[in-house]
Amino acid sequence: MTTSGISGNFRKQIIIAALLVIAAGGAVWYWQQQRPVNYLIPGVPYYGYYNHFFDAFVSRVTVTATILDYYGDRRYSLRNLMESQFYSNPGPYSTDDLEIFFKARGYKTAHGDPNRPALDQMRRFVNPRRNVPIVAIMKSSSGPAAHAMLFQVVIGVFDRDKKVVVHDFNFGNNFMMSYDDFQKRLVAGAFFAAWPSAELSFKIEGIDSGRSYPQRIPAMDLVGPLLAKRSEAVNLGNIYTDTDFNDSLSLYREITADPLFERMHPAARIVMYEELALRLIKAGKPDEAIRLIEEKVTPINQNLEELFSGWQVSFASAFPTLTKSILPHPWVVQANAYAQVGDLKKAREHLRKAIDINSGYQVEAPRAVQPTFQ
Repeated sequence: MTTSGISGNFRKQIIIAALLVIAAGGAVWYWQQQRPVNYLIPGVPYYGYYNHFFDAFVSRVTVTATILDYYGDRRYSLRNLMESQFYSNPGPYSTDDLEIFFKARGYKTAHGDPNRPALDQMRRFVNPRRNVPIVAIMKSSSGPAAHAMLFQVVIGVFDRDKKVVVHDFNFGNNFMMSYDDFQKRLVAGAFFAAWPSAELSFKIEGIDSGRSYPQRIPAMDLVGPLLAKRSEAVNLGNIYTDTDFNDSLSLYREITADPLFERMHPAARIVMYEELALRLIKAGKPDEAIRLIEEKVTPINQNLEELFSGWQVSFASAFPTLTKSILPHPWVVQANAYAQVGDLKKAREHLRKAIDINSGYQVEAPRAVQPTFQ
């Protein structure tokens, strides 16, 4: 055999060996992506309606706070996030601006591909090797009428049980849902992962994987559906047509009339009564709004810092200028209602009550207004 023949055979063997190595590597990669995951990422904190419905009531803020806190990044407080221009005018729901936020602060990111199965992509991060939570945009519920969207955090995938575990703004921490419900709620491709770069890792505290998850409080399963309905009501109320406004008003009536409404923290109930009252004023029904505040809100607007069935509230961070642990907003709502009926004396009296409770209020004297909808 000639030398050239030997060298030719050798090159073929090298090429074949290289192809086999590439194929084996591809097979290993594919197996790693496809193999089942049964895992809950440890130590991911929960921010949502049950503990931050005053100081972080925007879901894009709660998921950002969750990721920052999880990695021990203490550069931003909830107040920073709520007050920043970035969050005060968020525009349409998208993960793009959140990715930009994290990238600009030293994080690496990867975003979802709407053309590939979502769970296959999430398994790359929600596993014992990576421990990277996923930020996702999801509908408020899996029902066919759900249109409101919120940011949520995926913290667990269990292929064995076909379940996904989510820190859900409305349904609470460690909320487990079926694959089917998860797929119905997930907005296609609207998710991303963020983790600290090597450089950033030296500047932040890092993950506290020993942090335990709090027990889910009973209210989460009981009032979660009501909060999801409230998200729909808020969404409808932001669409300026008579039909959608009236639908929003009807949903608020349903929510506040539901027997399970009493399982909400009194402060949360006050907020929703206020939201209903404001819609009544807008609908040209100020007298009904006044009665609602007097009969439903005034009796429970007291000692709101007291523990209520596991709910947490933080008046100190949300309202640093409050002089009492009661809410001043109901008096502002009543002032608006009295202004609409032309009773400016009572309107001013109620504004003064609100200012006495919250010394930080900057309000104008009310004037008579016309209803937006008849």
